[in-house]
Amino acid sequence: SEHTSNWTSSQTSCMELGAHLTHFDSLEELNFLHRCKGDFAAWIGLDRASEQQPWMWTDNTEYNNLVPIQGKGEHAYLSDNGISSSRNYIHRKWICSKLNNYTFQCPEV
Repeated sequence: SEHTSNWTSSQTSCMELGAHLTHFDSLEELNFLHRCKGDFAAWIGLDRASEQQPWMWTDNTEYNNLVPIQGKGEHAYLSDNGISSSRNYIHRKWICSKLNNYTFQCPEV
C-alpha cells in the first residue's frame, strides 16, 4: 500500500481488491516479502484473539510457526527484525496477496 491504516481496515482494503492481507508458507516467500516491503513496516494476514490463542491466517488456517512472532499484540506485521505484533489501532502500510495471481515483482521504491 501507499497509505497507512490499522490492521482491520488494511484487510478490508485488500478484500475490496479481491485479495487478502498477505501470507507466506516458506522462508523463500517470507524473504521475498521482506524485500518488497521497503523501508516500512507492513501488516500481514496473521492475527489472534488473545496471547493465549494461536496465530491464524486470514483464511482461518493456523500459522505453522515457521519463524517466531515478537511482541504481545494481536496483529502481525513485517518489520526490519522479522515478524512483530501490535495492537489494531496502530497505522502501518500493508501488503495484499491474491491467490493464483502471484507476480513475483517488487514495486519500485
